[in-house]
Amino acid sequence: GRIYHLFAAHDVKPGFECVALDSVTTKAYWHQWPRLVLHEGVLYRKFESADSTTETIQLIPPQSYRSEILRLSHTGMTGGHLGRTRTEEQVRLRAYWYGWQQDVRSYLKGCPECAGYQRGAPPRQTQLKPTPIGAPWERLSIDITGKHPRSSLGYEWILTVVDHCTKWAEA
Repeated sequence: GRIYHLFAAHDVKPGFECVALDSVTTKAYWHQWPRLVLHEGVLYRKFESADSTTETIQLIPPQSYRSEILRLSHTGMTGGHLGRTRTEEQVRLRAYWYGWQQDVRSYLKGCPECAGYQRGAPPRQTQLKPTPIGAPWERLSIDITGKHPRSSLGYEWILTVVDHCTKWAEA
């Protein structure tokens, strides 16, 4: 609310003394002043992708709407209980607020459907045991990979052979 009123009242970024006694959240928005936009009475933030190819506008919602944005991003048509990374991506496409990633993590920890889903215990694994090798060519590993793009000689498959003693590899 504080940054909304400051942004509505000032055409240029006010000095730090205007926000010096305000919360960390207000100061975080103040630092992003050039990226803020007021459109039809609603505050937005311009977001540019890391590769600078796309720019989107993110809603800066009031506190009362954040849980609904999280719910729709996680369980709505674009959600589907898909985990932290995809839920964060859905929120990032639509909205921004200070501390939103921590709010996503907290929301996911409290999601009853996700908490009720159990993958079960991971399969038991035994310890790896070294295989003694005394001489070259005593133990080989062979693998074939492909289909690769056709070479100038018409080949599409690669056969690899590795000698475990010398670590020599041929393809």
